Amino acid sequence: MLYNEFRPKRFSDIVGQGHITEIIRNQVVKKNVSHAYLFSGTRGTGKTTTAKVLAKAVNCLNPKDGEPCGTCEMCKKIEDGNCIDVIEMDAASKRRIEDMRNIISSLNYPTTEAKFRVIILDEVHMLTQEAVNAFLKTLEEPPQNTIFILATTDPQKLPATILSRCQRFNFRRVSIEDIYKRLKYISEKSSIKVDDKSLVLISKVSDGGMRDAVSILDQVKDLNNVSYKEVSELLGVSGNENMFKLSSYIFQRNIPASLELINYLDNQGIDFNVFIKDFMRFLRHILMSKVMGSEANSVIPMTDTDITRLSNLKVTKGEVINTIELFQKIDSKDRTSLELAVIKAGSFVGKPAEGKSNKGVENTNYNEVDFEEKVKKITFAKKQMVENFKKLPQYKALGDTFEKSKMFINKVMEIKIVPATLKEKNILEEGYTWLEKGYKQFSGISDLKIIICDNGGKC
Repeated sequence: MLYNEFRPKRFSDIVGQGHITEIIRNQVVKKNVSHAYLFSGTRGTGKTTTAKVLAKAVNCLNPKDGEPCGTCEMCKKIEDGNCIDVIEMDAASKRRIEDMRNIISSLNYPTTEAKFRVIILDEVHMLTQEAVNAFLKTLEEPPQNTIFILATTDPQKLPATILSRCQRFNFRRVSIEDIYKRLKYISEKSSIKVDDKSLVLISKVSDGGMRDAVSILDQVKDLNNVSYKEVSELLGVSGNENMFKLSSYIFQRNIPASLELINYLDNQGIDFNVFIKDFMRFLRHILMSKVMGSEANSVIPMTDTDITRLSNLKVTKGEVINTIELFQKIDSKDRTSLELAVIKAGSFVGKPAEGKSNKGVENTNYNEVDFEEKVKKITFAKKQMVENFKKLPQYKALGDTFEKSKMFINKVMEIKIVPATLKEKNILEEGYTWLEKGYKQFSGISDLKIIICDNGGKC
């Protein structure tokens, strides 16, 4: 694995975090190391790596200018994970109070072989409240020659009592230029034949994460031909696909399809806290594609193909801004919050930003909360109708076709049904009366207008 082979061994090797490593290295030189550090930042930016380098630096037998020598017995033991005085624990999997008590109890004994005992707690925000409470007293008054290093991607979840007891360092996303230089160095050292354009692309799509960039390089090195085209195709089949689908559904005001996608993601076990953050970043990319035009590739960390797809989305800058502002107001980032945001976003897409009137945009006043409730009722009605139609042999074809068809709802209560083929359009038109009755019966909404569109979406 390239990441393990080229993982930084010294402070000077850590990419893009010079504002942090210089301070810590000077603390080692001056023997003024803190008893507790908090390293926060997005994944793959060097938090755990810096923690391990610090553990070596304070215990190195032959340090030089605050850097570990890397060759002494202590450096080798810590590097190999064989030093019993340097403990690394993943708080995401060992988060209970019992796990924390095991750590605390080990502090009752003097170090065995190292000068400093170093406790590295990764993803510390995942600790239970009971574990945090048990840890607080020890963190405030740690035993002599003990250093705690807490690493987290979500510092806002930590209580102020933890934050106030640590020296905090925020790890920045690594710049594209710094990632490119490191990838160039690794590819030359590893004799990987990859062109500069591909390295720049990898640097962009890694989104500021050095670890992610090296992992991508490790993956593409096994391609038969490491060309920009192949790398682009590999990276294009990315997690962006669900982002494209959700944004398209929102901008098309296809709320039912949006909710179905969210349900699918939930069934796949997705972390909505992460997904919502990534989706907000994706919306930012859409806005940049509209603002920057042909220069968008300089500010959007995506493949050229994906940037073109962003530019082709049928949405205005004002609509994207409104959607971003709505998602910024989400308090808890879970499935329910995402569903509510999607319903709200789908209800105002098409409205001009900042209250300005645009030609072709309906400005009919309506109650947004009431509209959301009606959408839920209409979505429920479709589900009930499909179930009922499919139970009856004479209406099974109508039920199957209706289930597959896309449904669009606008604020004037027009339901537009879009089939996949001309044959399916004919089936829907033949069952129009039953569709109209079913919608009104199961939704309880009398002022609905049903429109059957053609398979191209023209109504």
